Amino acid sequence: MVLNAVKGLGIASIRKLIECCGSASNVFTFNESALLAHSVVPGNIIQNILNFPKADFLRNEYALMAKRNARVITWLDKNYPRMLLETDNAPCVLYVKGDLQTEKSLAVAIVGSRKASFYGLANAYKFAARLS
Repeated sequence: MVLNAVKGLGIASIRKLIECCGSASNVFTFNESALLAHSVVPGNIIQNILNFPKADFLRNEYALMAKRNARVITWLDKNYPRMLLETDNAPCVLYVKGDLQTEKSLAVAIVGSRKASFYGLANAYKFAARLS
């Protein structure tokens, strides 16, 4: 969840970092020279990782999730939708509200940006209303 919020890290970079370091939490135990040695991300992004305010981010994120009655699953979770995982660039993190349907039932998910525009939010609400 934290890596997903680090400026400059995309899905491919996050996957490579996790492969190299063994887990997402291990990424934050590596120092700058160790991360540079893996040659996964450039130095400026390594600085973003090392300087990321993890504790503040997590505190705020958990408070927001509690307020919105949402939870997080990652593509490493057994509950991550298998069909979504098979797509190119499947999101590393899903913020889920409600129940995930089993693979045998029809389901629709709306996936979007954390910093959606007003237009994007308005359309997401329209799509959700029509689809439901």
